[in-house]
Amino acid sequence: MVEKTQKHRFYGIMIATYLLAAIWVFGYQFASFEATDWWSFLVFLLLLTYFQLRSVAFTDRFNYSLSMVVLFPVIYLFGIGPGMVLAAAGGLVDGISLNKKWDRVAFNLGQLMLSAAAAGWAFQSFGGITAQLSLPNSLLPMSMGVVGYFVVNIGSVTLLSSLRLGESWWSVLNQLSADGLLNYAIVGYMGGLCALFTGVWQVWGAVTFGGMLVGITELLQMGLRANAEQNRREEAEEALLVDAMTGARNFRCLNRWLMASEGEGPKNETVLFSDIDDFKVFNDRYGHERGDDALKCLADAVRDVIRDDYDTLVRYGGEEFVVILPQLTSDDGMTVAHRIRGQLETIPEASLEQPLTVSVGLASRPEDSDSRPDLLRKADMAMYQAKAQGKNRCAAWDSQWETDTTLLQTRRNAI
Repeated sequence: MVEKTQKHRFYGIMIATYLLAAIWVFGYQFASFEATDWWSFLVFLLLLTYFQLRSVAFTDRFNYSLSMVVLFPVIYLFGIGPGMVLAAAGGLVDGISLNKKWDRVAFNLGQLMLSAAAAGWAFQSFGGITAQLSLPNSLLPMSMGVVGYFVVNIGSVTLLSSLRLGESWWSVLNQLSADGLLNYAIVGYMGGLCALFTGVWQVWGAVTFGGMLVGITELLQMGLRANAEQNRREEAEEALLVDAMTGARNFRCLNRWLMASEGEGPKNETVLFSDIDDFKVFNDRYGHERGDDALKCLADAVRDVIRDDYDTLVRYGGEEFVVILPQLTSDDGMTVAHRIRGQLETIPEASLEQPLTVSVGLASRPEDSDSRPDLLRKADMAMYQAKAQGKNRCAAWDSQWETDTTLLQTRRNAI
């Protein structure tokens, strides 16, 4: 508790320090407002507010906006003071629009203003002259301005995150991805272009480039909405393929597999057709609610032994389940079938007076058939052969059964 209180105290001191330092630096740079083109500054302020309010939410924790793109032109063209004001405005709009807590808003104000000041100092230190931009002379100063901004920005944010998460500053910094660094470079590049546009055509340059940025933001929004709609459709289609009770795939999914072209899929493929033994007796003795639990137990037992990324469990209907095993031979499939039976023996229902057991039939391609419907039929027949042999066992398809279908059908009807 004491350590946590000390951490909170240090956290508060850090926020206050950042904010007071930003205010002090701003007071020192206040004179830079003398050269400000207020019409252009107003355009940048409106653009920044718009971009902040139209930030693109890629995830629940990550929002992206082009608001920082319009900050760098203000720093390069009008000076450090106006840049700090614009950065503070961005922090306020961000905090209010996202309903952030006061401490986060205060920290953002401080670190954004100091980041803007660092960008201005780096720009000037490497030969940049405010409101006098040209290529290639201004390329290095503007690049160093971007570096100065993001060094302070990243350092501040990672320091705050390390305090909140209880991790070292270095470990948090190492989590910064290459995509994040590329994003900073792109923002800085676009900010430099915006500054050059504005430097040449003043307020109309700001409006023209700002209009292009607005278009980019709207394209991002449209792309995000289209992606979200696609995800919703895929989720809806996925829901149509899942059996609500057991979580296994349903017959619609199996039908897709059956209707696939003969040449599709792996060269080796094994199908297991399983059926709970004497399930009607189990239901009559323990009730349908316990019977539903038994179906879920079988589905869980199968999922525990098959490969998540390759194999497919399908509820064929009632107490029958099909398992599709791509790239597995008949011997491999028989191993999986025995594991399913073994897994089923570990559940509580296996020790009941009417135990829960399963009979499994197996057929493989190419040795048994190259046709998926025929493969499924033969696995089904092998399952009934397993039942005829005494139940609670596994049986692989035997081609000799093909000439004895009358006997097999008689056995199936009897069962």
